[in-house]
Amino acid sequence: MESTGERHIISVSELNSQAKEILEVLNVWVEGEVTGMKPMEAQRYYYVYFSLQDTRGKAVMSCAMRRDAYVAMGLNLENGQNVIVQGKMSLLTQSGKAAFMVNNVEVSGQGKLAAELEKLKNKLQAEGLLADERKRPLPHLPQKIGVVTSVHSDAWVDFQRHSIEKFPVMQILVADSFVQGQQAPNSLVNAIKKMQTQDIEVLVVTRGGGSAEDLAAFNDERVVRVIAESKIPTIVGVGHEKDVSLSDLVADVRASTPTNAGQILTKRYEEVVQSLGHIDVRLLQLYHQIMERYYQRLDQATLGLSRISQKYQALPHQLLQISAKFEHHYHKLVQNNVVNLHMLQQKLQMSGAHFIQNQQQVVTSLERQLMAVSPTNVLSRGFSIVTVDDKIVRSVYQVTKGETMHIQLAKGKLKGLITNISENNDNFERNT
Repeated sequence: MESTGERHIISVSELNSQAKEILEVLNVWVEGEVTGMKPMEAQRYYYVYFSLQDTRGKAVMSCAMRRDAYVAMGLNLENGQNVIVQGKMSLLTQSGKAAFMVNNVEVSGQGKLAAELEKLKNKLQAEGLLADERKRPLPHLPQKIGVVTSVHSDAWVDFQRHSIEKFPVMQILVADSFVQGQQAPNSLVNAIKKMQTQDIEVLVVTRGGGSAEDLAAFNDERVVRVIAESKIPTIVGVGHEKDVSLSDLVADVRASTPTNAGQILTKRYEEVVQSLGHIDVRLLQLYHQIMERYYQRLDQATLGLSRISQKYQALPHQLLQISAKFEHHYHKLVQNNVVNLHMLQQKLQMSGAHFIQNQQQVVTSLERQLMAVSPTNVLSRGFSIVTVDDKIVRSVYQVTKGETMHIQLAKGKLKGLITNISENNDNFERNT
């Protein structure tokens, strides 16, 4: 600093330093429209840079925000978006350029919207609609899926890519609906109600990412309640992973993105495929193990057969020797047996003649005894055989007067009528 009389002269850097100190004392909230915002992949520095333009004029203010703070807040600022930023002005002492150092960002009206959403959330919670106890499990392997989304959106494409395209066994029934704007709440409600009449196992409500305004329909109480009242288990996947709507909270299952919704539906299919893959690998291993055992046994059998083959190569020669010995012994045995057979034949003839003679004598004796008791011989001595009705009569008590009797004599037969019956040894006549 140089002093020349009444003038107090300072350097440019000193002025900038003093201006910086004065500016940084101010901590203010500023509202404006985002301009000059580049995608995050183009923001290559420690700070994220953008500008704010006065919505009531043409004034523009350069802004800078620490990258880590920007990411931590989950911000996704877009050009033309109205925001309120909190921070303080700062001055670069070298260039003299001013910039607003941002500490916090709110989308215009975000504070009011957040308060309204919090109020609605508390209301739903008090009714038990956010309770984990009411959430239903999804079917194990769902095949009939209903989807409410915009069929012209990337979300619909992403969902199909990670569901039906991976497992065509699933059948997808889609209801086209507005997912943002003033028509979205009514359109979503109608589509969800329509799905309640369809033969589906799971209902998926989804859309891609966007600003808070874009996702507002999924915080609408009408949409939230119709999802909560769904008789079909629901999956809601709205926005990006950081976006959590009230529809997400009342759904049976929350998906972080449309892609994640498809992954949730196919998770168990993939587990089954993985299990089948493990089973296939295990079966292949078992197949190789079994084949290895059989090959080992086959090798052992082949080796055994080889040894048997070697062992019995001399068998034909041995058989010839045995055959020759057998033939020699056979002829010798036959010769000896011929002599024995001749001797036995002579003995048999002698024994047979003697046996026949003895038997003839026995037969003659029996014949004499038989003739002695023969009915014919008895009859020839004057006896007879009386029968009535083919029954031999031995007693007078076997017959009655008037019956016909037959008398067998030694020579011939007589037939008579019984007229008188008397007992033996008396003259008593029995009348019957």
